[in-house]
Amino acid sequence: MTHNRSQSRSVTILVTAMNEQGNLIPSIDNIVAAVSPRFADYDILIIDDGSTDATGAVADRLASANPHIRVHHNGTNRGLGYSLRKGIELANRQYTALVAGNNIVSLKGLEDVYDRVDTADLVLSYIIRDFRSLGRRIVSRTIVNVMNVLFGLRLKYYTGPWICRTDTLKQIKTISQGSMILAEIPVRLIYSGLSYIEVGLQPQPRTAGSTKTFRLKNIVSAVTSIAHMAWSVHVIGPKEPVASIDSTSRVRD
Repeated sequence: MTHNRSQSRSVTILVTAMNEQGNLIPSIDNIVAAVSPRFADYDILIIDDGSTDATGAVADRLASANPHIRVHHNGTNRGLGYSLRKGIELANRQYTALVAGNNIVSLKGLEDVYDRVDTADLVLSYIIRDFRSLGRRIVSRTIVNVMNVLFGLRLKYYTGPWICRTDTLKQIKTISQGSMILAEIPVRLIYSGLSYIEVGLQPQPRTAGSTKTFRLKNIVSAVTSIAHMAWSVHVIGPKEPVASIDSTSRVRD
């Protein structure tokens, strides 16, 4: 694809990080490589959620070396829900995108997502050829199926990287406190009337550390959040979702 940086498009990339000292640098390197040819201006906002390792110091060094990078430190661990709401509040470019700072998404994966900007209001992603353990795949697939039934959608995945217009993102109200905000944001955006497209990504193993998502207390929290989300969407503010532009899209799988 030919990229035209003379276009006026700009993007804030939200990078969430909690104890990701071994993953943050390669994550940022991939983000810079993916966005710099595709956007006339970019802003990377690292949100350090009260890390107890060197994540905060690594983030500050990255910001010192690159004027396109800034850091927000929560001070104490506030959870992913707080972190993303803070990031959305601080986003100040035309588009906002999300990438976890765990280095699971490859450079090609990010390029595939950002290459589809402007083909739909919301660009979502899903995992192909999942390398995770059988147990994690079962839990993940169960959550996807439950979400699809509850919200009348047919998404392949809810918690991968995404990108949409910032002004639209700032208008939605989220209630999830933990990791389920990753699923709530796409639901809210689709129910607000946005068209969407899904892009298949091949994940890569972490450089360091392990996921925190599939701990028992987090799974219990996820179930509770899904119930609250369903009540909020269907009872407090019911609205029919919009069909996807191309729900089977894959880019260079």
